[in-house]
Amino acid sequence: MASPIPYRRICSNNSLILPRKDEEMMSLWPCFLVANLVLAAFREDNFQLRTCEEHDNQCAEIEEDPALSTTYGVNFLSALCQSRFYHVIGGLPGDAMHDVLEGCLQYECKELLKYLICERKFFSLNHLNSSIHNFDFGYQNDSDKPSPISELTLHSNSNTLHQRAAQMWCLARFVPLLVGAKVPETDEK
Repeated sequence: MASPIPYRRICSNNSLILPRKDEEMMSLWPCFLVANLVLAAFREDNFQLRTCEEHDNQCAEIEEDPALSTTYGVNFLSALCQSRFYHVIGGLPGDAMHDVLEGCLQYECKELLKYLICERKFFSLNHLNSSIHNFDFGYQNDSDKPSPISELTLHSNSNTLHQRAAQMWCLARFVPLLVGAKVPETDEK
């Protein structure tokens, strides 16, 4: 399954894409996402919202044929769906770890660093990595210290900096202290 991409609210009752059964579905969102099409569509009306009835039917099909799990992006029917007042479709919050820390935050930080390092040349990647290596993140962040960022990672077409969720949370909080002195206050971006 593809890595999470920057989160966008992309669910709607209007559907332009209805996945075939043989296409892999992504289950991180409350709508049907075809893995190979999700990067090309960005509007909420490009996807079909999951419904309770469809979800329950798909779970019944998965009980008969477990291989359909990857087709629908669902493993089994949750016991929570037996409640008259609650259903997992429409009832679960977004996943902050996947959507933010391993998704849009990695993408946004990568784009920021590319802008500051490659476009504006306020500092070098070596300076950033040296700052990460020498910075005291505090004892509570020792195990979450960001990994060095390679040239290959910074310039790749992927949307990630190859940090774990906890490392990304640490990097995002401390990047102003790591490189802020190198960025002029007059820079409008």
